[in-house]
Amino acid sequence: SAIVALKVRGLKRTLPCTPALGVFADPDVVATAPQAMAAAGVADFLSKCSSAADWRACHLLRGGYYCDRPREFNDGIQERLFREAKTIGAGDPAGIHLVMEALLLSGFGMVIAGSSAPASGGEHLISHYLDMKHALYNTGQDLHGAQVGVATIYTLGLWEKILQLDPESLDGKALWRAQTDEARIEASIASDWGETVGAEVREQWHEKRLGRDAFLAEIEALKSQLPRLREEARKELQPAATVAACIQAAGGPITAEALKVSTVEYHNGQARARYLRNRFTVLDLAAELDLA
Repeated sequence: SAIVALKVRGLKRTLPCTPALGVFADPDVVATAPQAMAAAGVADFLSKCSSAADWRACHLLRGGYYCDRPREFNDGIQERLFREAKTIGAGDPAGIHLVMEALLLSGFGMVIAGSSAPASGGEHLISHYLDMKHALYNTGQDLHGAQVGVATIYTLGLWEKILQLDPESLDGKALWRAQTDEARIEASIASDWGETVGAEVREQWHEKRLGRDAFLAEIEALKSQLPRLREEARKELQPAATVAACIQAAGGPITAEALKVSTVEYHNGQARARYLRNRFTVLDLAAELDLA
């Protein structure tokens, strides 16, 4: 891809880079790697089942850039992964070849999009939260894809709740009153990250947060756009249970308890990871709707 995730002053940031001119990998060799790594690759790829919907929502509700082209790279590959998950779990080189193909196609999609948005949404922010905690405090850490996979199951569950809502039931003023007080958010940022990294996180959050009038306008926009979002997001979304079954068949964890991280930190990430980056994701939308 044309981006790379790096920690800048302790905060995970996505920065531009020069894409590889070529990737050479022998499936027979790659298949000898620990099985958990192949499962992590499957889970990382399947994160787009949620992240692509985040990207659409950002476009419809906040006017962010969106391009449908990256989805064309994934036509058919996702269905093949679902079918061949057990083959991947068994470490068969043919299955490993499929995982590598899927991940390369995901990279092509990011190059076309000019950002990581087609393959990285709220689920990746949760993984970034865990990575940053590990770097700062030596807390537990699992493979990137393993963390992303568990978080994807969670964010897909949020999408299922959101798309089932009746637009007419949304009361913007009541939802505004239910929002977390800004002082509590500032306190959680300070508690999580301290002074130096906290300043970086706070800057990202301040770029994204909405005041009362903007919040009410966004809820009204959602009420009018929800039928369209429901129709368009389902082009990418998959049921949380379907994705969980695929990851499990490939040999990966599907619950927070199965990760090599503190479950307390993981659940903190579900609630607080949205402060890390100014990208609008399902974590923000669910919080606005008091569903998280």
